[in-house]
This record gives sequence, structure tokens and C-alpha cells, in this order.
Amino acid sequence: ILFLSISAEAEAVFSDTPPTASYNGALDRLASLGILSGNEKGEFRPYDILTREEFAKIIITAAGLEDTADTLKGSTIFPDVNPYGWSSGYINAAYYKGYIAGMPDGRFHPKEGISFAQACTILVRALGYTDSDVSGQWPKNYIEKAKSIGLIDGISLNSNEAVSRWVCAVMVDRLLDANVKVAGPTDSSMTFIEAAGYVECIILGNHETFEGIGNKQIVTDRGIFHNTSDIELELGGRYYLSLDGEDIIKVSNKLNSTVEITVSNAAENSISYVTENRIKSMILPKGITYYYDAQKLDYSTLSTLMNKNTSIIFSYNKNKSRYDFAIIF
Repeated sequence: ILFLSISAEAEAVFSDTPPTASYNGALDRLASLGILSGNEKGEFRPYDILTREEFAKIIITAAGLEDTADTLKGSTIFPDVNPYGWSSGYINAAYYKGYIAGMPDGRFHPKEGISFAQACTILVRALGYTDSDVSGQWPKNYIEKAKSIGLIDGISLNSNEAVSRWVCAVMVDRLLDANVKVAGPTDSSMTFIEAAGYVECIILGNHETFEGIGNKQIVTDRGIFHNTSDIELELGGRYYLSLDGEDIIKVSNKLNSTVEITVSNAAENSISYVTENRIKSMILPKGITYYYDAQKLDYSTLSTLMNKNTSIIFSYNKNKSRYDFAIIF
């Protein structure tokens, strides 16, 4: 069987979000990581106002600090926060990390809507910035910093305006890809999602394509892991994985688009394949990384693997202008 298939990012999983909504990609990724969720009806309620306690949970979950929040549950420094309520641990963790503070009256106001200025301040602080890193008066200084980082492009809200759930999704999704503050001149840059413990991996094989591993194991460019999540990882897919030793406990949505072809004829590095009932040909592109049996290949050796029924999965780059890498089976 000769085939051509294209795989792209999935749509958002919530029943009340329009399929063409600009924020669906953000919702999909945050939902896959457990950072945002819907209600028991499968609704996201994109236009509902987000409360301060809900935002505390979101930022702590995004930072990978759920265990910290769990250990801090049962106490509170704010008189209006129930120490045994669902949000107390998240609020405590966000407070002790320096992400969030109480209100001028000494209370936290957990049920109050989070304002745009407060949300910008929390996200900027989560990236490691403090008051000494932003000049000027609050809240303009933190809003301007969030803008310079790229967290609020296209979002026009007044500083005191409450943040809706869809706006929060867009801002937090951008936070994941933003670089945290570099501590020193010799330190390398790291994105927020990497600092939260996620590792970007390419899926190079599974038990059907790689001998000697179990049906729940996957081979990546970072090693062999056991997939304990409920998400099936596609060959050739690039994902952010949260790891506990060799166990995958959380998986992002697929980061790349892929196309798979099956070779019908080959001569050196020129191949033919069938798609849409038409025979097409191509010369294997140079300048990209090729993998076979989880190992990188030199371009000069590709011809030895190009036989009838050889499968190749190509991964596009972010703007789909060229291929980024390819996996040969």
C-alpha cells in the first residue's frame, strides 16, 4: 500500500469553543499538559472571568509545582483563604515563589477576578523578573515588560480590566515559550516550559518499529522512555514530555506537522512515491537531519536504505516552508 498522510495539531477539545477560534491552539496545548481544564460538561467557558485563586492554580501547575502546592495545603497567611480549601496550597506556593501577593487590605480576595495588570505582573515574575528589573511605576512597568517579552501581543485590555479565560490561555501559552531571566552571563537561556521540567523530544520509534522494547516504550532522540500517559505518541512527532525517571507522565500536544511517504522506486537519493493516484518523484533534501534505528545518518548513506516500501516521515519546520528532519523505516 502506497500512501501519503499529513498530521497537524489537533483542535481544542472543548465543546463550547468555536473551531475557528484563534485561541484553540493555546487551549489544546494547555489542556494536554493539564494546565487548563473544562467543567464536567466538557465546556471551557472562554468568556468567563478568571478568579485570583484560579490564576494561582494555573501558574503553579504551569511551573510544575503541584507537589509543592500539595505540601503547603492546610495553612494560610490570608484571613479570607480557607486553609483546607482546594486553592490554599496553590495560593501559598504562588506567594512563597514571589509570583503573587495579597491586596492592600491584607486579604487575598480569592474569588475576585484577576485584573490584566495583576496577570501581567504574575507572569513576568514567574519568568524570574523582579521590581529591580522593571523601571517606572506599577502597573505600567510590568505591562510594558510583558509586552516586550511577547506575552500580550494583540491583547488590548485596561490595567484594571478583568481577564477572561480565553485571554488567560493565550497569555500562559506564550509564557511557556518565553525565556526565563538568565541569572548570569555564563548561563544559557531556557524557556519557561523547559524550566518547569519538560523535555522536548522527537519520537523515533516504538515497539512496532524498534526491536527489543515493550509496547508502552518509545524511542526518542533523548533516550527510551515508558509512556504512562493516555496519549499515543506519533512517530516523527515532536513533543514536550514531563518525565519521572524513565516514565512519561505528561505530554504536550504535537508541536510539528509531518508527512509520510512510501517509496515505490529509488535510484541513489532520488525516489518515487504515489500520492493522490499520481506518481511523484523527489531528490532527498540535503541540510536536514535523517534518523534510522534512532541514529543520525550521513546523507551519503541514505541510498543504501532506499528500497521499495521504505517509509519516510518528514517533519516540517514551524512555518512549513521546508523540512526540518526525517525518519526512515
